[in-house]
Amino acid sequence: MDCVLIKGSASLRTDLPDFEFEFIQGAIPHTEAYIELGNWSLFTTSFSQLPLYNYFNPLSPQSILRTEEEVVKLIQHEGPFDGAIGYSVGAGLIAQLMIRDFRENPWKLPHERIFRWAAFINRATPQEIFRLSDMEARVGIVDDSAPERELKGIFLRPSNIRVRKENERHPGYDPEELRRNIMALETTQLADGILFMTDGRMGGARYEAAVQGRLIDIPTLHV
Repeated sequence: MDCVLIKGSASLRTDLPDFEFEFIQGAIPHTEAYIELGNWSLFTTSFSQLPLYNYFNPLSPQSILRTEEEVVKLIQHEGPFDGAIGYSVGAGLIAQLMIRDFRENPWKLPHERIFRWAAFINRATPQEIFRLSDMEARVGIVDDSAPERELKGIFLRPSNIRVRKENERHPGYDPEELRRNIMALETTQLADGILFMTDGRMGGARYEAAVQGRLIDIPTLHV
């Protein structure tokens, strides 16, 4: 959804003429982008008439992990960058990259990190994506878990499954497939008690600072 950030950061970029800004465009249709009825995350019916896109399919651990790897390669090829500004899911993605860098390179000093600072606007909670074979998980399924209720509340509410004019922009959008994908996920627990949802091969969990501690060691701004 870089069109949101491009418009929203226009005044900031005007005040920082010595900085060069690069934007990353998502490629996954954003299912709330119904211009006629407004976008729940934008609170307006007067935004761009172009389709909105997400950076990954939030229901697919493979899609999230693939996006992380693609952005890391992009940073390595186009960087280095002083910092990063992200909005919503984009802000969460930035945090995931920073946590990943912190874990893979714990000896680095803050100024040697993938970014030296980050600004998060309406940030989504970053997710940890992993293969089940790489993690120690408890046996058993957790029914009606908090992650499951949250997922259903976001993706299975009437505004998100009703077939509307979005089909004209993204013919591949299928609300029933969305429902099936969600219902196919199960909730279980890591050894430290953190709940995660899984498709049986890969899992995804929200980072929990109370359990995992501090995982970002550079200056950050939260808006």
